[in-house]
Amino acid sequence: MPDSIAIADRFEGRDAWTRSTLTPADWTVPLPDAALAELRAVLAEFRRAPVPTFLIDPRDYALDHCRATMERLRTVTQRGPMFAVLDRLPLAEMSRDEAVALYWLLSSLLARPVAQKLNGQMLFDVLDTGAKLKPGSGIRPTVTNVDLRFHNDNSYNEAPPEYVCLLCLHPAKSGGISQVMSVRTVHNQLREQFPDLLPRLYRPFWYDRHAEHQPGEPSTYAAPMFECAPDGAVRARLALSEIYAG
Repeated sequence: MPDSIAIADRFEGRDAWTRSTLTPADWTVPLPDAALAELRAVLAEFRRAPVPTFLIDPRDYALDHCRATMERLRTVTQRGPMFAVLDRLPLAEMSRDEAVALYWLLSSLLARPVAQKLNGQMLFDVLDTGAKLKPGSGIRPTVTNVDLRFHNDNSYNEAPPEYVCLLCLHPAKSGGISQVMSVRTVHNQLREQFPDLLPRLYRPFWYDRHAEHQPGEPSTYAAPMFECAPDGAVRARLALSEIYAG
């Protein structure tokens, strides 16, 4: 491998997992009864005195057990398999808007929410609207019926989010199966099977930005698929549809 490119070393142990090495306990974070009681108390307060979702601040509520739960989730995402499922909000007890409000509250305990789109939209629905995907149109794959394949969200911009949170309100009648993979495992396989090709993934690709840019700015963004972080970790920008369109 060329000396001019820093290639991440092989990842060992649980850092490079496969489905056979994980159990649901590795990635599931239960919502304990004490945390659910806090959320029900907050929900009762919302019903008494509604607050716009984007103005909800967890510092305004007694959420000690929820904070502890989200810290456990943070540990799983940072030092575990790097994805987690919070199990679960009692959706049957609340309206859609109330569920979104509690989702916002819990997500805010993990990190500061940021806009989902250039126009400042803070929440984004993932569902098939019948739209057709077309490069440069601003139509995201998440509102079409195309296979999303494995990807990192917002790979096509300078600062991808630290966390991505999803709330499942209505499971799909068919399809819609969520899939995750370990970037570290993939990187190991590439080192073993395609060592001559791996350095290319550390050089820039052009990503279509889905029209998420100001007028006059480039419609594509150049970045490598892999980067070696100072601590030896590997950072990934996987978005094949955006690369093909770029």
